[in-house]
Amino acid sequence: MSWFRFGELKLGTLKTGYNKPMTSPLLPVLQTPRLILRPMTVGDSEAVYRMIAVSREAFSRWFTWSSDSNLDSVREHSRRLEEAMAVGTASEYVILTRAHSLVGRVGLMEIDTAARCAELGYMLRTDFEGQGLMTEAAYTLASHALGPGGLHRLSAYVDVENIGSQRVLSRLGFRHEGTLRHVVHHPERGWRDQHVYGVLEGELVG
Repeated sequence: MSWFRFGELKLGTLKTGYNKPMTSPLLPVLQTPRLILRPMTVGDSEAVYRMIAVSREAFSRWFTWSSDSNLDSVREHSRRLEEAMAVGTASEYVILTRAHSLVGRVGLMEIDTAARCAELGYMLRTDFEGQGLMTEAAYTLASHALGPGGLHRLSAYVDVENIGSQRVLSRLGFRHEGTLRHVVHHPERGWRDQHVYGVLEGELVG
């Protein structure tokens, strides 16, 4: 799992058969044989919170916000994300199975259309790990961003001990570009180093 560099609005961040909110008019729905990636809305907050609650123990290891999150904080976070999406600085998706179970999130933040770059982040409900779903979802969004989306570069920031997330990025063609020391302060684990990964237009593997 990778999530945006410094939490909050660089952000961090199961219910089967719930009623889907209206899709954002600014972003397309993306699909794979197994998954539907739909633009997130505030209406997804309850399902997102349930995903976080089920996976809290694992999420808390990597995400500084996870231990203290509640439904109200998820709603507020989603509201701010919607605002960022409306002005084009974010592109946030919920990951749904074909049965419309919400199993994760994947998105872009810090979108800079002039520099043609953005930051990739993602999370997956822990009981759906090991099936290649995160790689599939991240590839789908990244290929859209580096293709029709018009971006040239994507970056991702991952805790140095988060080997699973590093493997996802490596499988997609991201390259390890360096390590930032003490860039995040975790409430339980102290200062954390993060690896920086990047991929350029034409380098994505999938």
